[in-house]
Amino acid sequence: MANEVYPVGRGFVLVDVEASYGAGAAAMTADDVVYVEDVSMDQVTDMITREGVSPERPGFRPVAGMEHASLSVSTECRPKVQTAPLDDADAPDIDKLLRAAGWAREDDDANVTQTYLSTTYASESAEVQMFEINDANNSQTLWDFLGVRLDWSFSWNAGERWMWTFEGNGQSVQRIDTGASWEDTVTGIGGSINYGSDEPLVAKAVSGNGLVELDGNVVFGGGVLGAPTHELGVLSLSASGNMGVSEHEAATAEGALGRVLMVPAGPITLECVVEQTNSGAGFDPYILRNAMTPIEVNYTLTQTGTGGSLVTARITAYALITGISLADSNGRKTWSLSLECVYPESASDGGTTTEVGEDPSQAFEMGASDIGLANAPLAGLARLGTMAIQFITV
Repeated sequence: MANEVYPVGRGFVLVDVEASYGAGAAAMTADDVVYVEDVSMDQVTDMITREGVSPERPGFRPVAGMEHASLSVSTECRPKVQTAPLDDADAPDIDKLLRAAGWAREDDDANVTQTYLSTTYASESAEVQMFEINDANNSQTLWDFLGVRLDWSFSWNAGERWMWTFEGNGQSVQRIDTGASWEDTVTGIGGSINYGSDEPLVAKAVSGNGLVELDGNVVFGGGVLGAPTHELGVLSLSASGNMGVSEHEAATAEGALGRVLMVPAGPITLECVVEQTNSGAGFDPYILRNAMTPIEVNYTLTQTGTGGSLVTARITAYALITGISLADSNGRKTWSLSLECVYPESASDGGTTTEVGEDPSQAFEMGASDIGLANAPLAGLARLGTMAIQFITV
């Protein structure tokens, strides 16, 4: 067997945002490398069967039709220590994947925060380059995806990393077998592949209020707003963007798709597993579900950043419980809650002006009457969303 194989897990991935859809990004550099796991990609061409009249069974050659490019990666979230004035260099390493998945980023130099909102459409696209390397390192295969837009999901379990999955399609893909070693390629992008020393966020130092009933500002699990006692233990939290990929076919010079758009297939959904508690914790999911009482899901993950600074990520969403199932974990009973994210309330006046789930034009904002966001970076926000994630350096 003289030919070298391409082993699993050998390669690297570069991601950058396109200035113009499908035109590719600027020249890739070492700053565009993204740590990824569970990488998959494919190039599929529709083959058109020809069944003309013939004295025998049809046996005409098929014709190549439209080309489809798909990819999927899993990755951890590694925030960086932020320094004003803020730009891409201060954003977490998954910034460009988030932006290609419909998350709009807002930078606030005054409060040194970067906030992402999950919008209802993808306003940006990315170029993604995936390199496969063979055992002998004497050749590579480059998969160069243009016009990429992605669906997203994330999950964190107690004591584990905050993991994201991005999967979607590109407008086109080129698959190029090169004779270069990976060292040669790295030289071409600046001489290094630097994943950085920033630590991934781990669900081992979770703070924040967790779950709050908005109608009465009740902190489930005890305590008061801003100072919960965490008697209602949360085992895990996961979210799905439900952003369906819509491939728009059109005649193009390359025989590829006309474009790829993100079309919401439904609201953002959450799965949250919590300990079953007695009435002393003030939490009865059946009452909340049947009364359609909105709650705020708000968690802050804290991790040490570069240089000993603390970097936190706060996940905020307004939601209604839509499903409950009973289970057990490690000798304790649990509730597994299904939730749907809805439009936020007007936090500055406790929902008096706009209540949860009423106004699609209501932006996330800071308010004294409920959790809100840690700072107020959203003044004059032009883009809206139904979930916010805010990164803060303290």
